[in-house]
Amino acid sequence: MPLDLQPHLLRVLEQGEIYRLGENAPRKVNFRLIAATHRDLRQEVAAGRFRMDLYYRVAVTSIRIPALRDRPGDVRLLASHFVEVFRVRHGLGPRRLDAAAVARLEAYAWPGNVRELRNVIESMVLMGEGERLGVELLPPELSGDEAGVAGDALPAAAAPAVRSIATGEAELIRCAIAATRGNLTKAARELDIAKSTLYQKVKQYGLEADINRVRGA
Repeated sequence: MPLDLQPHLLRVLEQGEIYRLGENAPRKVNFRLIAATHRDLRQEVAAGRFRMDLYYRVAVTSIRIPALRDRPGDVRLLASHFVEVFRVRHGLGPRRLDAAAVARLEAYAWPGNVRELRNVIESMVLMGEGERLGVELLPPELSGDEAGVAGDALPAAAAPAVRSIATGEAELIRCAIAATRGNLTKAARELDIAKSTLYQKVKQYGLEADINRVRGA
């Protein structure tokens, strides 16, 4: 949240009141706030990017959820869950991940965490033509030799964890484009970013060809 907006949220939390646009009278509100972030808010406070008073107001109770790469045992369960979710959503028959695909999923570092896994699985479900979902349906960073298989010792230069942030972001956007068949409104919603931001990223990473390909243009 931009620094100039933080006092407004703090005021709502402290006073339990909001002003709707165009109104002069406050309205009482009663809600519970659940906030999530991938940043260290203590460091953000020290850097002057997050208000200290707001931090102590929202950090009444906190739960740290480790990154997906630190929970390899969850990958198989989450992947199977997403297969069923997207199979039903898109009106498809039974789908299952084969052992090789599961091994690749478990070996990957998942810089985009669960959202990236979800997008990859939806793409596999949509692109698959039969019940089996194999490694050929995985994006390049998982299906190629550089992704390795579970238990392999990857050379440092090929490990997904040392890829640039830009590369990881581009691949995540590419997965979302494939999963939504080029529908940028849906892709932006899946990525939890503004549609205008997605347009900028598409242009920045040169992903127009990916959009045309999945749209069948």
